[in-house]
Amino acid sequence: MAKRRIDIGEYEGDIHRLLERRLTQTGHAFTLTPEGQDVLVEVAEPGGLDALCVALALLLCRDLCQFELAKLTDRLPLTLPEKQAVLAEAIHCARKVERPGAVRRALRIYLEEQEELHLSGYMRFRMTDTVNAWRLCVQSATEELMLEKEYLELMGVLRAFVQVKPTRVREVSLLLHPDGSCTLTDDSDARIDYDASDPDRLVSLLVDLAPERLTVYDLSSERGNELTEMLARVFAGRVRFVR
Repeated sequence: MAKRRIDIGEYEGDIHRLLERRLTQTGHAFTLTPEGQDVLVEVAEPGGLDALCVALALLLCRDLCQFELAKLTDRLPLTLPEKQAVLAEAIHCARKVERPGAVRRALRIYLEEQEELHLSGYMRFRMTDTVNAWRLCVQSATEELMLEKEYLELMGVLRAFVQVKPTRVREVSLLLHPDGSCTLTDDSDARIDYDASDPDRLVSLLVDLAPERLTVYDLSSERGNELTEMLARVFAGRVRFVR
């Protein structure tokens, strides 16, 4: 039997059950014996140590990863819904960058010489690249949230501006072509063609016109693209989409 002592330490929650689930996935026979904050693990040979390393790598990279991301997110000066959004995106990011194979190989080398593994200590001192990647995931998710907030605030300002701005034209039609170009016409038959749709430039022009009604004929086959989302927000109550 491959026998090692696992120190769960600071982690709250049923880490014993998580480890049991990961060991079950290896297909090896095993026993877990709780001893205070420790768990004594025995895995049947042959290949018992390898199976234990596979289970521990998944425990660290997928299960405890979520604990670490939650702690990092909880320190952010955000509202609870914002923290929840950041955490969900950070977990998604962490799954993309995880390297359980490399962690498993490092664990194999470590446990060949050591009889005990302290989970949080091993993570902090021997998985620094992984922990730093998790921090970057939280940072990236936070920046994305801030950009989204700024975008929504800007759309709100533009919408309020359109509501109070004197109308220069009664009706404007916007045709979005499949190749990305677009054609803008008003009720006087004035026409403007764009080689490629520029969302900021186009929205700026439409805000300046402040039409009473805006009809968008969308032939682009891109439902929910950046331009149509901006138009829906800024000209809410005035815009109609024809697809």
